[in-house]
Amino acid sequence: MPSLRVVLLSLVSVPLAASLALAAPPGVTAPRPQPVKHVCNGVVHCMAQVRAMATEGKIQHFATPQGFGPADLQDAYKIDVSSDPGATVAVVDAFGYASLESDLATYRSTFGLPACTTASGCLKIVGDNGGAAPTGQPPADDDWTIETALDVDMVSSGCPKCKIIVVETASDRGNGLLLANDVAAKLGATVISNSWGGPEAAFSPLTTNDAHVDHAGIAIFASSGDDGYLSGPADFPASSDHVLSVGGTSLFKTKTLRGWAESAWSDGGSSCSGTFAKPPWQVSTACAFRMTADLSALGDPQTGVAVFNNGPSGNGWSIDGGTSLASPLTAAIFAQTGQAAATSQFPYIHTGAFNDVTSGQNGSCTTALCKAGLDWDGPTGVGSPIGVALSGAAKLPTITTDPADGQAVPAGFSITVNCAPADSATVAEVDISIDGETLGQLTSPPFTKKIPATFANGPHSIYAVCILSSFAQARASLTVKQVAACTTASDCPDMTDLCFDGACVPGPDAGNGLGASCGGAGDCDSGICTGTGGGSDMACAIDCDAQGACPGGFSCQGSDGSKLCLAGGGGDGGGCDASGGGAPVLPMLLGLGAIAFVVVRRKAVAS
Repeated sequence: MPSLRVVLLSLVSVPLAASLALAAPPGVTAPRPQPVKHVCNGVVHCMAQVRAMATEGKIQHFATPQGFGPADLQDAYKIDVSSDPGATVAVVDAFGYASLESDLATYRSTFGLPACTTASGCLKIVGDNGGAAPTGQPPADDDWTIETALDVDMVSSGCPKCKIIVVETASDRGNGLLLANDVAAKLGATVISNSWGGPEAAFSPLTTNDAHVDHAGIAIFASSGDDGYLSGPADFPASSDHVLSVGGTSLFKTKTLRGWAESAWSDGGSSCSGTFAKPPWQVSTACAFRMTADLSALGDPQTGVAVFNNGPSGNGWSIDGGTSLASPLTAAIFAQTGQAAATSQFPYIHTGAFNDVTSGQNGSCTTALCKAGLDWDGPTGVGSPIGVALSGAAKLPTITTDPADGQAVPAGFSITVNCAPADSATVAEVDISIDGETLGQLTSPPFTKKIPATFANGPHSIYAVCILSSFAQARASLTVKQVAACTTASDCPDMTDLCFDGACVPGPDAGNGLGASCGGAGDCDSGICTGTGGGSDMACAIDCDAQGACPGGFSCQGSDGSKLCLAGGGGDGGGCDASGGGAPVLPMLLGLGAIAFVVVRRKAVAS
């Protein structure tokens, strides 16, 4: 199988890929595709791609910088680079690169970035044993100097005041690239970027080699790949749950609040490991093992960046891309924003610090592994970084919805999103989707959207995103159950139903309805099981309505944070009296402190 990967790389290195359509987000016009080529080959290879000449397939060079520069990237990802984070970013590459320091100097001086030299101690170039860097240049058809130039240029863009360590291995064979991570950690790297990879089988024994990318307190990033969705062997080290796997996007300037938009890059990597277990923070059912990517940033060479290189096949300025761009840029952003100790779990518990990328795909599978969509997906992970949110300069808001998760709703119901900023920022936009279909973008309160009555009864997934003027975000994911509308219980199709708040709600005789016995949230149609904790008094409950009312036979009890309809009391009606329905009658003690009640709810995702 590894030999097949080599053949595939040699095929895509010719500029035939330019004939493919470039996917752009809705409302964005994509540029005309240009020829591109890979710059590395081999079973284990760098992930850089570069714009090529249409007739000869050689790298296209320019007299002046073309493509996005540091200011563009800092604006697109809202990176405040005014401060010195005191961080060191290490990049792992192969072969020697004689003009590395002078090429980096040209890039930084051209874009007005502060100098970073070996003499000043800002730049350190070492070999894979921590000693002198290798002197041997790579072959022109495996030109890692382009990769290395891309790495240091992107670190310079994302964190101009960071120190840089370049660890160069003697070749791209063996496990030298993995050992280089140990060297980088020993030399004091704050974060480490690996813009290379290969099939998991090429790194046997995998569990032993995985230890080289496991350094506590050091965020380690790895490119997810440049071959699109891999249905076969996953690329390592991106498949390790010790690293942050970085996918690729296409980046476009727009007239939106952010000023930019992204879609999944068609060649950005995603995969399902054949070895590593799925970590608990990955909840997608698309794969039973560890999935990539975790997050993403610009990778598409069609919307690529300016890079300066005078290596074996370089001759000045070129336009580069690949997840080789995304990994060092993201590593630099994390270093700049003080998140240098982040683990691969970090993006999943801080989704509000990432732009959700919801369009584009990198393969023909039918799952989220190759199709960008709401929340996590394989090509883009949880999204691309928002620098000011990662740094804490922009506080993440809190988000709630009405209806809440698990609630029964009538046809034609409305969804209201409540977004509470934690600082002086204001709510700039709220996006609401149902079952993957975007219902619209709301820019002024109330942030309410009526769901079309044409949706069928049954469960529906709702996804809401709140975006602040500071660019910080919050997301909420919930499931509601659309049921028949009613005025009285006689309007409901099931005799065991109650009528509450205009919707038919299963009552205690339904087995999983309001007041029915339960052992956990999964036993209840409402997704709420409450009582004194594991005893026979545990029963299904629902939230009180906005006025604190409940169906007949039930009363609204509890604190302001969790008011539930529980058996006992008169209720306000709207349905039949359920007190004789065989449900356990709970003592009216919620919030009174006499008994510690347990409320178990079906989990909704909010961040």
